[in-house]
Order: sequence, then structure tokens, then C-alpha cells
Amino acid sequence: MATASGPGAGKDKDKKDAADQSMIGAYKIVSFIAGGKSSQVWEVQAADGQKRIALKQLTGDAMKDPEQIAAMKNEFAVGKLLDHPNIIKYFDGHWGTMFKKEAYFTMELFNAPNLKAQLFNNLTSVQVRLRRIIESAAMAYQHLHDKGFINRDIKPDNVLVNKSGELKVIDMSLAGKPAGALAKVFAPKSKTAKGTRSYMAPEQIMRKPLSFQVDLYSFGVMLFEMLTGTPPFAGATPNDLLMRHIQDPAPPPSMINSNITEEMDRIVLRLLAKKPDLRHKSFNEFLAEFRRVNPWKEEVVEKRELTEKEKAEQEVGQNLGDRLDSRTDAMRTMLGIAAPKKTSPAPSPAPEKKPQPAPAKAATARPAAPLPTAPVAAYPPGVYPGGFVPGQFPPGQMYPGQFPAGQFPPGMMPPPGYYPAQPPYPGMPAPWVGVPGQAQPGALPAGGGVPAPPVPPGAVRPPQVPAPPPVARPVVPGPPVAPQPAAVVPAKPPVPPPAPKKPATPPAANQMKIDDLLGFDDLPSA
Repeated sequence: MATASGPGAGKDKDKKDAADQSMIGAYKIVSFIAGGKSSQVWEVQAADGQKRIALKQLTGDAMKDPEQIAAMKNEFAVGKLLDHPNIIKYFDGHWGTMFKKEAYFTMELFNAPNLKAQLFNNLTSVQVRLRRIIESAAMAYQHLHDKGFINRDIKPDNVLVNKSGELKVIDMSLAGKPAGALAKVFAPKSKTAKGTRSYMAPEQIMRKPLSFQVDLYSFGVMLFEMLTGTPPFAGATPNDLLMRHIQDPAPPPSMINSNITEEMDRIVLRLLAKKPDLRHKSFNEFLAEFRRVNPWKEEVVEKRELTEKEKAEQEVGQNLGDRLDSRTDAMRTMLGIAAPKKTSPAPSPAPEKKPQPAPAKAATARPAAPLPTAPVAAYPPGVYPGGFVPGQFPPGQMYPGQFPAGQFPPGMMPPPGYYPAQPPYPGMPAPWVGVPGQAQPGALPAGGGVPAPPVPPGAVRPPQVPAPPPVARPVVPGPPVAPQPAAVVPAKPPVPPPAPKKPATPPAANQMKIDDLLGFDDLPSA
């Protein structure tokens, strides 16, 4: 029977290819969720119209790797054994047929971003929900340990958290049984180490037999990152990062975030102990200690986003202020914003009464101290100071009612024809005609001073009392002023030469060697 050929057959093939691209097995693709090198996660819906679920599928290149297929089957097998509200639920697995190679399984759909993205985008939001996230994740991993499995890949990328703090743990691809007592002693080192460099425990890096404490170390790294926003260790190269996990002690989280309490520092450092025996024995023991402490010195508060109405009110308030005219009222009505309330002006405060000062008491008048009197020189009897006799006027003094030449009493005009330059009238004394070498009576001696009174004939001139010399005021010395030392500029200390770097101590025979890390090049770095 001949098969149909022609243009119609080509169109049918294109429709079939398009249908194959929109379907994975019996599930219709709705949207893409996430993807990596070896797998992709889709939101799908069953053909019978059931609720939407998630589907994880290996890529075409990963299908050629038997280890990738084995890891996919291991994740589904372990996931089917788990039943916890904080662990994603697994439904069905499909591993292909002889004619069609494919590997995928379906699981619960939980629409939420992973914790790694939230730490990068909004660290404060994670810290606000820290207690709920930590308790939910710890209980999920404790359930995994109770089922007898170690996760070996605990990291923020494998934890989904929504806005309300609800959490789901995903990805059990590296889960396995812990090593028994005999395996810890006699089992050789594993050929490969699996995990993520930033979260691997020291014994996991050195490929030793693992116990449940390996998950506690990785959980401690994730907790450190939630508290500070960064992992405890970083390296210049991938192998440098691994060596820091092995050799360097972890810093306390409070060195990066000062809002972390000392009690929380101790819990985190115990989780990050190099030796597994120093860590918590289980997640239950960790939770018992974690619930007794407060991780923050001051509670972290997340800034609330404003609603559209609140944003409009804020904008109107900034642009219009508290005006109450018709235009602003119409705009507020259109936006559904209440008008500002009228506030009555606050009454002006009454003036404060200043306290009246108390009346001062009348000061008692004190008698004035007597002024010192100068010593009076003794004169002969009948002689007045100045050397004049009673009834005699000193030179230059006028008789009563007489004025000097050219001057008249107030209101009296000079007589007609009077001129001051004319010679004196008859009967008036002639002007003084000085004799060379003789002073006019009453005139001051040359050089100033008081003229000596004339001595009558036969009288003895009293002795002249010299004026006392001026008393020099004593100089009161002020307080001694200490000499100010000159400012001394300290000399800069010489910069010591850089100390030579100590050569790295060669590891002992039982310690880690850098050559042992060469098999880690295929590990993810974060």
C-alpha cells in the first residue's frame, strides 16, 4: 500500500512537530520555570484538565550521561519516601522507552522564588522572616534525616519561600545514606565529591565518609548568609575557596552585621565547626537552642510598599499642600482622597509674669570720711595769707562797685565819646608802667607758681614749706605666667618594610593537599 505524498504530508509533519514541542509525554507545557545545564523545570497540565503541576526533565545532552540519569532516578526515589509539609511532593516518574529516550518526573507546583534570589534582591525581607524560614527548613531536613538520608546539597538555591514565609525544600538529587561504623574506618575515599563549593563541609571536600553533621555544616553556611548577606568564606580561585573551608576558622556573623547578638554568633560558629563532633548532633538539638535566643539586637523591620491610593495622597499632599479651594477639592474627589481637616489655631500662650524684685533695704548713710587737709603755713599776727593787712586790697583788686577799664555793670552802656584807648580821666590812677627788671604787683613769676606775698618792713619771712614729692604707687606684680612651650610636631615614624610572607607550611601526610582538589573542577562555585 502506497503512502500518501505531496504538500499535504509536509504540513501534517509540521503540525506534529509543533504538537511535540508543546507536550512532554502526556503533559501540556504551560510555562518555563527554571533550567540548568542538565535539567529544566516546566509548569505543565495533564491532558485531562487536572490542576497544574511541575515537571523536571533531563536535557538532551544529559540523557547521554548515565550518572545524570542515575541522579534523576535517585531524587525521585528518595522524594517519594518523604512526606513533610515543608518538602515538595513527588508524583510520577517516566524513564523513557526503547524507542524514545527521556527522563522526567512530576511534582508539586509551588510558585515562589528561591531563597538565593531573595537574598540578592531583598535581604531585609528575608531577615524579617528569618525565624520562620530557619525553623521550617530545619524541620524539613530533620525529617529527611529521620528517613535515613543525608541531603549533601543544602543551599539557598534549593529552598523556595513565598512572601508569607511558607517554605518548600526541593532537589534531592545528591541525597544518600550516611556511612556506617565500618565504612568510616575501612572505606576508601570516594573518587568524586558532590556538592556546591560555597556550602561544602570540610569532610565532604576531603571525600571522607559522611555523617548527618555534613548537612548541619551546609545549613550553618546558609544561616550565615541569611544573617549577613554573604557566605562566610570566599576565595580567589575555586580551589582556594575549598581550602578555606578546610583550614580557616569561620568569622562570627556580628563582624559583618553588628545587629547580631552574641548568642546567635555562638550557634552559627558551632554549626561551622571544622570537626563534625563539635557541631550539633541533630537539627532538633539546633532548633532547641535556636528557639531560646534572639538573633537580633534590634528587631528588623521591613519597609512597607505604599498602595496606589497612598502614593496619590502623598503626591497631592506634596503638590497641593493643605489648600481647601474648589480646584483642589475637585482633584481630591476625583482621586478619592479625603480633604485635610481644618485645624483651629492654637491659642497664644499668656505672657509670663516676671517676678517683681524685692524692695531693696534703704542703705544706712555712713558718715563721710574727713578729707585730708594740707598743712597751713603759719603767718605773723595781723597778716593774712598773701601777706596783706586788713583794709588793704591786693594789687589788681577793685574797690566795691568799681570795674576794670573798658567794662561796665550789666545793662549800663559806656558814656558817649568813651574810647578805651584814651588816657585815663583825671583822678584815675595811671596805667602801670613797668620798670625793667621789676614785676607788676600781682603778676605771676616767670616759670609759673604762686607769687610770694610781700613782706612788710621789719617782718620776718616765714620759712617756705616745700611741696611733698608725689608718692609713687607700688607696682603690684601680676600672677606668674608660665612660659608656653613651643609646639612640637611629632615626627612620622618610619614605615617598616613589609614583612616577608611566610612560606606555606607543607601539609602533613594526613592533611589535605592541593592536588587532592583537582577533581573538583566540575563543581558549581556557588
